[in-house]
Amino acid sequence: MELTSQIQSVILLDSDDKSRSTAHKCIQYLWAGHIDVCQSTEEVQAKLSDEEHSFNLFILSLSDFEDIDLASWLLGLGFKGQVVLMLEDDEKAPNFIPCDLLATLKKPVKLHDFNSIFSLNIDTFSERLLDLKFIIELLNRRDALSIEFQPQYIAKTEVLWGFECLVRFQHKGIRLDTLTVIKAIEKFTMMEVFSNVFFKRLAELLPAFESYRLSINLSLYSIEKYDLFYLLTEFVSKGNLKPNNFTLEFSNEAYFSSSVEAIELLCKFKAYGFQLAIDGYHGDLKSLKGLPLLIDEVKFSVLGRSDDEINLSPNNQILIKPLSKNLNTRIVFSGVESYQQVIQAQKIAPNSVIQGYYLAPPVSINDAISLQKK
Repeated sequence: MELTSQIQSVILLDSDDKSRSTAHKCIQYLWAGHIDVCQSTEEVQAKLSDEEHSFNLFILSLSDFEDIDLASWLLGLGFKGQVVLMLEDDEKAPNFIPCDLLATLKKPVKLHDFNSIFSLNIDTFSERLLDLKFIIELLNRRDALSIEFQPQYIAKTEVLWGFECLVRFQHKGIRLDTLTVIKAIEKFTMMEVFSNVFFKRLAELLPAFESYRLSINLSLYSIEKYDLFYLLTEFVSKGNLKPNNFTLEFSNEAYFSSSVEAIELLCKFKAYGFQLAIDGYHGDLKSLKGLPLLIDEVKFSVLGRSDDEINLSPNNQILIKPLSKNLNTRIVFSGVESYQQVIQAQKIAPNSVIQGYYLAPPVSINDAISLQKK
């Protein structure tokens, strides 16, 4: 599937309240532009017929066309955009649709279903992301960079535990893939510039999180070219913050494949009082014994598994309990997208922390404040 034109505006149709709300949240997370949400075919027909609108991506629930021939309906409207069908298990896409069928999704839809659709827009910027001028523009424009907060919950009680800070980039309404942008930032050795922008922006929001922990995902790329330790210690010092309220997440490779300089930096963070986490851990938990510092948190990703299984080896499942009890190492399951995964996490590690779209999508600062008040 390939987008034949840049998205201008999105319209969503689903008469089922729960399904519509889920789909809307997924789209909002990936698309920063305009979204119209409709509950009936009459409502969506009126909007698609309005010449003042320029919808070119129509996401619809096929069950709303049970008594209507979709092909004839689209022909009558003269809709020339692209279509995404959301199908129940017993439904099949029509043999003919008079416009470009971009994708068919099975209900209940999940975030990664839409990610595969909207991420195609990233290709539009693949060449521009290799352009230093474009990266500088992103870092200088306040509306191009935002921070969202992924709620984290205790598995056993599903009580709010903290938030992971997530940076988002967008250009003219299109959400850019964070990893793609970060790699471009690394390529142009602008990690120091980005880090200063990010922590300055985060400092503005910190008063809202006095009672909850925050996790920050960091990179050791180009650490020899700027002082990440100074940047972070200044960040907590100026804000009169406690470093042990922050968990610094680094990749699996940062701990097991890095230089002596990188390991020394991690040890300095630990000695200063920051908590350290391994993000996207893979391998045997016994390997943690070989590290020269105590890890506070190990994060396993379960995102995008179609079988709804938490893929953790029997050996690691056995090791989790003594690791948590004797060393106070937290286990985090990220990317939780189903009830089955929540139940598995509760069985494997009742005191673990879980996060993912099933529990709550990344939210704005205002929504994060509201969650803390509940």
